Amino acid sequence: MSGHQAEIPTSASSLARFPVKTWLIAFAGWTLDFYDLVLFSFQLSPIERELSLSATQEAWLTSAAIYGIAFHWQARRLGVPMVLALFTAAWVWTLPETRGRDLAAIASES
Repeated sequence: MSGHQAEIPTSASSLARFPVKTWLIAFAGWTLDFYDLVLFSFQLSPIERELSLSATQEAWLTSAAIYGIAFHWQARRLGVPMVLALFTAAWVWTLPETRGRDLAAIASES
């Protein structure tokens, strides 16, 4: 056996050291990721007043935010290309002129 061995940490302090820098960076990322949702919820009423939005327009704005949150959550799980394809297919299916029709037939019309 050669005299070349890996050094194994033996003290309890070196084994149980908490990765403070990694935790702080992850926490900052989570905070900035969540900040846009909090900012939107606080700014919805001033945005409505400033732009003179009707109740319907405010509902559209809110649903767009919810749609964005759902897209973001699924994109982290499945990947952006897959979720983009799924959400686009769902959106096309909900259009009144395409509901119940074959997408290939719709594409060949244009």
